[in-house]
Amino acid sequence: MNEKIDFAPSAIAVHPLTGDIYLIGTVGKLLLIYSSEGQLKNIQRLEGKYFIQPEGLCITVNGDIYISNEGTIKNKSWYPPNLGRVKKII
Repeated sequence: MNEKIDFAPSAIAVHPLTGDIYLIGTVGKLLLIYSSEGQLKNIQRLEGKYFIQPEGLCITVNGDIYISNEGTIKNKSWYPPNLGRVKKII
């Protein structure tokens, strides 16, 4: 089954231990993982409550993966508007 997925890349990084290529996109809120040969290995939806607008991607030398995002959480008096976040995912 070929399902159409809306995706517009906002960041790319190469995993230093595996050589896999990681892409994230604000449009579609997805993380795509490709092998170093370009084969699609995995598609992971990024949960909207944590990733309002995923924009940045970093993979440390030991393989930890961080995604940064910007955006506003509306109607939350305890949360400053337009505050960006960085979340470790692996």
